[in-house]
Amino acid sequence: MSRAPGSPQPAAPGLLIAGCGALGLELAAQASAAGWRVFGLRRRPPPGPAPLTWIAADVASLDAGRLPVAPRALVYAVSAGGRELEQYQAAYLRGPLALWSALARAGAAPPRCLLVSSTAVWGRADGGWVDEATPASPADPFAEILLAGEAALAEAVRAAGSSLAVCRAGGLYGPGRRSAIEAARSGRPLHPEAAARFTNRIRIEDAAAALLALLELERPQPCYALVDQEPASELDLYRFLARGLGLPEPRLPAAGEAPGPELPGRSGNKRVRPSRLIELGFRWRFPTYREGYGDLLSREVRS
Repeated sequence: MSRAPGSPQPAAPGLLIAGCGALGLELAAQASAAGWRVFGLRRRPPPGPAPLTWIAADVASLDAGRLPVAPRALVYAVSAGGRELEQYQAAYLRGPLALWSALARAGAAPPRCLLVSSTAVWGRADGGWVDEATPASPADPFAEILLAGEAALAEAVRAAGSSLAVCRAGGLYGPGRRSAIEAARSGRPLHPEAAARFTNRIRIEDAAAALLALLELERPQPCYALVDQEPASELDLYRFLARGLGLPEPRLPAAGEAPGPELPGRSGNKRVRPSRLIELGFRWRFPTYREGYGDLLSREVRS
């Protein structure tokens, strides 16, 4: 419906992004360009310009009554500060509940919430396929905390009459997140089973675009796999990177030699199919690791 001449411009919808790191900042840029008014919640906002308004606070101690606007949507994308169970509980279990409770107490609970979780909750270790219809089967205490956080927030959001979509992300990479490239540069040997160990990854730009698409859906599904369209064996990925960097073919460890570092973002051994993003008609800018890492490598050549 068109606006009558001289009628006021409708207010931009408010989006609160909690844990505004690389993914949150990319989402902020895309959402701002799409007409959202974006707020980023972070304990220590970085200096410099950003496509959002910073709120310097912890998710566990936000005074939601002082928010500039009541957000129409919340994206919770907080990362644990390290690989300790207490850090996981604070980030993925207590954190989302504390933030949602603060918003609800202030009468600012948004109708739409996205929780960025991890493919680690699918604990499959045999290289088989999983998708959103596959039951979660966490294989370690860290994944158990992730799954418990999903369930607890889902219950709280439902009780408020809002909707939650859990987005289980694979390994994020892109400009500024080049751990696999640096690992390939090291020349250290791969894992002995690198040809049969799969990694599921997604460029940060595509992950943010998928989150934005879900924010704008009228009725999102309760769970989405946030990965690209082609799982890769570690051997195939490192071969691709080595060729792009002009390095020798990656090698397996000799007898008694320690393997190289684990791929960043890896958990278990499975192939994740993003069935619901495909059904949605989502279009990846970087559909596989070849386009995604190829773009990063070409930037190196040009710089």
